[in-house]
Amino acid sequence: MGLSSERFTIVLVDDYPSHGERLENAVRFDKRFQFIAQFYIDRAALVACPSLNPDIVIMDVNQTTMNFVELYKALTPICGFIVITMTSWDPNSMEAGMKAGARMFLDTAYDKKHVDNILEIFLRQKSEA
Repeated sequence: MGLSSERFTIVLVDDYPSHGERLENAVRFDKRFQFIAQFYIDRAALVACPSLNPDIVIMDVNQTTMNFVELYKALTPICGFIVITMTSWDPNSMEAGMKAGARMFLDTAYDKKHVDNILEIFLRQKSEA
């Protein structure tokens, strides 16, 4: 399947249902992407993601049972494109995420323009691979 006809899947790891609704609304009309699951508990995502094999994981900096850096490192072998979300732009959290390898950050408002920018970066990286 070529990149132009491929549909990429997105998983969200965030304990707020409203964040999932916002993300789903942001990608709803883009047929290249499909929001397939939201996990409210980080360990549930770790169990399910290997079989779901998502193209993109979007995860909040505040997790239920794990430090977000631990979760990021555990999910990286499963999904190479992980976006960290945060409501407040705490420099310590951003630095910790960057030290773990994170390069994409997004506000939990899930502004459509910002989500679209992240998805375009994903598509560019896919086409270059």
